[in-house]
Amino acid sequence: MRRAALVRLGVWAALAAGPAALLTGWSRPAPAGPAQLAPAARPPALSAPSGNQGAAGFAELFLSVWLRSGTGEQTPATRTLKTMAPAVQPPVWGKTPVAVDELVAVRTVPAGNGAWTVTVAAEMPDTAGERGSEVAGVRYFAVPVILTEQRGTKTDAWSFTAGSPSEVVGPTVAQLPDSPFTTTVTEQPLADSVAGFLTAYLCSEGGAERYLAPRTVLPPLSPATYLTVETRRILADRPARDHKPSPDGVRIQVRADVVATDAAGRRWPLAYALTLTARAGRWEIAALDSGPAAPKPASTTAS
Repeated sequence: MRRAALVRLGVWAALAAGPAALLTGWSRPAPAGPAQLAPAARPPALSAPSGNQGAAGFAELFLSVWLRSGTGEQTPATRTLKTMAPAVQPPVWGKTPVAVDELVAVRTVPAGNGAWTVTVAAEMPDTAGERGSEVAGVRYFAVPVILTEQRGTKTDAWSFTAGSPSEVVGPTVAQLPDSPFTTTVTEQPLADSVAGFLTAYLCSEGGAERYLAPRTVLPPLSPATYLTVETRRILADRPARDHKPSPDGVRIQVRADVVATDAAGRRWPLAYALTLTARAGRWEIAALDSGPAAPKPASTTAS
């Protein structure tokens, strides 16, 4: 009993000190932590969530309630806030309530004894102007959260509570790594194969099969919602043969930037990374790769 009381006292002391006492700098890596498996005898409804996932979800919910409780009136949000975190004061918006489009927990750092500091990104369109090197319209709040598990003889229970949030500096926009796609492709038939495949893939439910290499299987994009596809640029990871394909079996990777237009006239800028292989005098699609890196401005032309 005495030991449990001391643990609770230490946790609440950290919470009372505010998020600054718990917040860890962005440069410190956040350990994932092992998942906590529920005992077989525990009822599913009372299964405790994995620590950092549960804390992140609760922090998102808490911050949403806190931001909606600033009207100065007794609303469902103010009553919920009082239940979730009785010691936390609601904001006061006056005649200008804040608008929040989305909340996402972006970082969860353990602080010991069941305490976590969760940094939540809030997309707030009324945030005007640039905020240094951060993304305009996105603000970050650190929320201290405590997870308590109570283990009994028949069932286990768990509970959360949160402390007052504090606005903090978020991550800066990272620089993209160097792209392997450095040479511009303008020669046929490589450019034709890429453009023809993407037009067939995006504009028709089927029809892209004729561009695929043998034993390459690619499910059709269904429904195919685009009417036209304009190929803006194709970059390769190395020079391609000029005006004629390479010997059979030679492979090349490309990134294609296209603009697809749907039936409503909306234009969608899209990027695809493809692996092509040469066979029988033409280039065929061997793979639709994931995550095409954004290239720097190209300075040379494939030949």
